[in-house]
Amino acid sequence: MHPDAEDTFLTERQREVLARLEEGYTQREIAEEFGTSAANVSMIANSARKNVEKARRTVDLAKYIRTGDRVEVERGDHIEDVVERVYDLGDVRQVKVEHSKPELYSTVYDTLSEGFDGERFEAEAVEIGLTDDGEVEFYGV
Repeated sequence: MHPDAEDTFLTERQREVLARLEEGYTQREIAEEFGTSAANVSMIANSARKNVEKARRTVDLAKYIRTGDRVEVERGDHIEDVVERVYDLGDVRQVKVEHSKPELYSTVYDTLSEGFDGERFEAEAVEIGLTDDGEVEFYGV
């Protein structure tokens, strides 16, 4: 069962258009089905995609707010130090990190893989947050 459009940032028509596009329908086929133009279907799809992106950014902001304190990963940081700092943050906040150290090592490396040169982080700074439930969140990736 899917959520109703009224429970989302999408209108019912936007939901229908995106669903049809995901099913492989062309904009022209959708337009014929809905009795409108392909240009109108394109505008509806673009608006829907913008709404989806805005919803993603809203969720990211909510997660960012939920994490409170964060660990900044800066150029030159060694991955082992990053993992230790996340665990230290958990200790300070009295939160059990959801990952064991080896799992966290893999999660950090996999999530930030493009930023690592070997075991050193060499990209623009990013942040790692820790929720009250011990979930690890990444920002600026």
